Amino acid sequence: MTAFRCKLQYKNYEPGEFTDMTPHTCEAVFELIRNFPWQQQREQLVVDFTTPSVTIQDDDGSYLKLALYYNGKYILYYYNAVHQLFVKSLTNPEDSFPFISAYYNNPGVPPDGLKREHTWHKAKRIHFVTNDFVYKAGKNRLRHYLIQSSGFNLVLSLMLVPLMIYIHPAGNATWMQLIIFLVLFFLVVGMNLLFIWNHYQTDKGKTLILSKGKPHFLFGTGNQLTLYKKQEIMSIDIWHIRRNSKSPLTDFACFTIYLADQTRLQFTSLLISEADFRAKMAGQHIIDVYILPWMSKADRTAL
Repeated sequence: MTAFRCKLQYKNYEPGEFTDMTPHTCEAVFELIRNFPWQQQREQLVVDFTTPSVTIQDDDGSYLKLALYYNGKYILYYYNAVHQLFVKSLTNPEDSFPFISAYYNNPGVPPDGLKREHTWHKAKRIHFVTNDFVYKAGKNRLRHYLIQSSGFNLVLSLMLVPLMIYIHPAGNATWMQLIIFLVLFFLVVGMNLLFIWNHYQTDKGKTLILSKGKPHFLFGTGNQLTLYKKQEIMSIDIWHIRRNSKSPLTDFACFTIYLADQTRLQFTSLLISEADFRAKMAGQHIIDVYILPWMSKADRTAL
C-alpha cells in the first residue's frame, strides 16, 4: 500500500517548520486529520500559507496541504515541482478525503476540482518544503554578513578614490588625500571588518538548530550538540547599538542565553540575524543591552 511522508504544522510554527514527518497511508492520513486539534488551533488564528495544517508530500516535489482558513472553513493546497499552486475552499476537514485519495493515486497531477492560483508576488515554496533551521558561520553566511553589514559602506568608501583624484587640480591624489582616504576607510569600513572578524572568532565551529515553534533547540560545536529546553531559559541579553543611531555597527549583535542550571550560551548575529533570533525566541525575557556588540576572549569561552 502506498505511503507518503506526512507532516504537521501548528499555529506558532514558522514557514518550513513541521513535526511528525513520517510515512502514512491514505487511511492513516484520514485518521490523522480526524484527530488533529483543528478547533483548538483556530484560536487567535492568522491565516497565511503557513498555518495549522496537515501536509502530504511525495518523492517528486508535489505537496497536498489541508489548512485552516477564514470564517471557520478549511483550504486545500496542491503545490507541484514546477511551482504551480492549486487551491480549494472546504467546509469540513473530511471534505478533503476524496482529493487526498486522488492524490495518492496520482500525486503528479492536481486533483480535479482545485483551481489554479496565480500568486507570483509571494514566495510559495518555503511554506511547503521542510527547513532544517541549521545555522553555521560558514563561507556563504560570512559573505552574506559582510554584504549586509558593510557592503554599502565599502562601496561608498571605494567611490572616494576617483572623487579625490578628480577634485585635485593636477588630477593626481596627494599623500594627504591618500591619508584622508585611509582614515575614512578605517572609520567607515575597517571598524566593521574588525567586528566581523570578532564575530567569526566567536561563532567559528558552532552550530545552532533553532525554530520558532519547537520547545527546544540544539547548540554546540562540531558534532557535539546539546539539547536545551526553551522553558529553562531565564533571560536573554542582546548587546547592540541603538537602532536610531548613525553608527555603522547597527547590524551587529551579540547574544547571551542564561539557563536555569547556570549554563551560559553565547554567539553573535553572524550565526543568526538579530531579527530571526528575536522572532524564534518570542515570549522569552529579552534584555536589550546598549553596548558595543564585541565578544571578548573570555566571553567566547562560554558554552
